Amino acid sequence: MKTSNRIFWGFWGSAALLIVGFIAAFSSVTRAWVAPDGKQLRDASSLTGPWKDQVLSAQDFSSLQLNGAFDVAWEQSDTLSVTLSVPERFSEAYSMRQDGSRLVFTNRLTGRFSELALRLKISGPRLSEVEARKSLKLKLNGHPGESLNVSGNGAVWIEGTCATPMERLSVSTRGMTILQMKSCPMKRLFLDIHGKIVIHANVTESLEGAVNGSGDIRLSGAPARQNLSQYGSVRIRID
Repeated sequence: MKTSNRIFWGFWGSAALLIVGFIAAFSSVTRAWVAPDGKQLRDASSLTGPWKDQVLSAQDFSSLQLNGAFDVAWEQSDTLSVTLSVPERFSEAYSMRQDGSRLVFTNRLTGRFSELALRLKISGPRLSEVEARKSLKLKLNGHPGESLNVSGNGAVWIEGTCATPMERLSVSTRGMTILQMKSCPMKRLFLDIHGKIVIHANVTESLEGAVNGSGDIRLSGAPARQNLSQYGSVRIRID
């Protein structure tokens, strides 16, 4: 085999393995298997059967603790509401309790479905913290408040749209992290990330923290201060 052919097939073979790795990791983030660009590849309802929405009762809260895999859609609203979507055949496969200003959810799916995310739809005036003990997909629609802290283990995907800048976003993760926040500007971004990294964020003042792993960080807004420690092969690009 010619050297050029070996290089060609070696490149595309590596690319194919990377894509497969992304898809496998994020199959646990949502009830549909998705690619990094958000394209749906397979609907898991063919395995679980129909899903059912359950409206839950909760008092004023501003933080979430998630035990197990969850797909969370949060929307800014003056009215508080919480809806959990679960497979009908596993209608009791969760628990919820409130501890002060924190809602604690547990995903009780086991066996072949232990990595399947339950879907949460939340409306409320603010969100200050999300602590995920497993994989997480978090979609923000609106301004969550001055500061938001997100932590997780496994595959963590965060995206958002908001009209006014956040004061500070803090992300602490172990595993694979995708942060798509170019449509939700922030003044300060703090990172404590280990693993694969894909970040596109609009940061205006400062980038701080530490990243250890491989991947890309793309910043819009040209932050005036950068104090980010880098270990591994993380590339930073400023638009």
